[in-house]
Amino acid sequence: MAVLKASDTKNLGSWARNDDSDLSTSSSWANLTALRRAADALLSRLRSDTGGASINLGIGRYHPGIRGLAQSYQDAQAALSLGSRLQGQNRVHCLGRLGVAAFVGVADEATKIDLAKYLLSPLDHEPDLLTTLDVFFAEDCCPSSTAKRLSIHRNTLSYRLGKVASLTGLDPHRFDDAVQMRLCLLLRSLRSQSIKI
Repeated sequence: MAVLKASDTKNLGSWARNDDSDLSTSSSWANLTALRRAADALLSRLRSDTGGASINLGIGRYHPGIRGLAQSYQDAQAALSLGSRLQGQNRVHCLGRLGVAAFVGVADEATKIDLAKYLLSPLDHEPDLLTTLDVFFAEDCCPSSTAKRLSIHRNTLSYRLGKVASLTGLDPHRFDDAVQMRLCLLLRSLRSQSIKI
């Protein structure tokens, strides 16, 4: 078993790139891109050293302190268990890359809400894109009725949905991505409603 825990960007400096969007976030998902690169390198090395044995790695989110290590381990264990069964062997598994399976296979509601926030965080300062997604799903992913309801041209809708895909890495035209995004929107709205109560 290997445990990789990075507390800040400098600990993953050799794995980080300038285009890593999660390096500056303060959430538990910070540095995940660089940590995945480090885990990929570790997996490659372990497979080489063991003569190509079947090896899987699970990555958990960063949580501070000794209790945080246990939480990170639980995340990694869930990602490893789900990922190994659904995505196959000789891979690095992370909840943020398991798609809909992460929302179905993880029991902890707080983890699901955190995952939803993380996946849609690139849209936090793009209220038009969030509204567009909400309406797109409310209109059963129908471009013509979505554009009509938003009072925009279909080309504008296409541009917005393309921008959502480029910012989040999730394409609302692909079924699995659309389901995942819809779940994220629902979880975010449930969270904001519970805060207001």
